[in-house]
Order: sequence, then structure tokens, then C-alpha cells
Amino acid sequence: MKAVIIYDQFDFAAKAKAMLERASDRAGDAVLWNVMPWRVDMLNLAPAAAEALMEAADAHLIVLSVRQPGHLPIWLMDWLEVWAERRRVPDAALATFGGARGGALSATAAPELSRFAERHRLSFIFSDRGPGADDRPE
Repeated sequence: MKAVIIYDQFDFAAKAKAMLERASDRAGDAVLWNVMPWRVDMLNLAPAAAEALMEAADAHLIVLSVRQPGHLPIWLMDWLEVWAERRRVPDAALATFGGARGGALSATAAPELSRFAERHRLSFIFSDRGPGADDRPE
């Protein structure tokens, strides 16, 4: 299976990738992830955005692992719209990993993304805990 991780900090991408790998380990040989990370600001540049769209066309999962106060930038939502229209995996999913602890993607973006997912018939996975939150000491 293929996942695209859209991130703004390397540690967020690494933790999201590790989470997918742990899930894959738990599933045994049934699920192996091919993970493609993209730094979020690159999706605001036409050549990189086009390349990311080509890579994401057959993705089963798009993971947003970014620190954003409030709503996501319009250009990112535009990129997601184009991806959703061009995707080749009908049962794809959109996941967010945020968290109050890490100040990651705020819950205010969740309703917007939930509506987006519903409109495009995507599964939507929202976590208000950061990737790898289970690994953090209390």
C-alpha cells in the first residue's frame, strides 16, 4: 500500500512513518507501506506540486502531519482537491495527526477536512495526538 505524508517538520514525518511501520508490523505480511514524504511548503510550488500529485495518484492514504494554527492554507486544500479528483484508489483515506501537546494540526481544521473527505468519499482518520504520542514519556 502507498502512503503520502505531508509534513512541515521532519520529526513529524518520521513519527508518522514509524506509526505506519508499526501498524504494518502488527498486520504481519498482509500490509507493507510504501511511504512518500512531501514537505508541505513544496506543494505551493507548481513543479513540485505536480510531481507530488503524480506520486500521490495511487496512494491509499494521505497523512497530514503539520503544525498549523486554525485552518489549512487554501493552496493546500486546492492541492488536496486536485488529488481527490485524480486519485486512482477509490477507497483511499485522509488522515490527520495533530495534538494539543505538540501544537500540531489543530482540531479547528478537522471539520473542514471531514467535509472534504465526505465530499470526495474518502475515509477520514483524525487524531488530536501527535504521531508517536504513545512513545512520549508522561
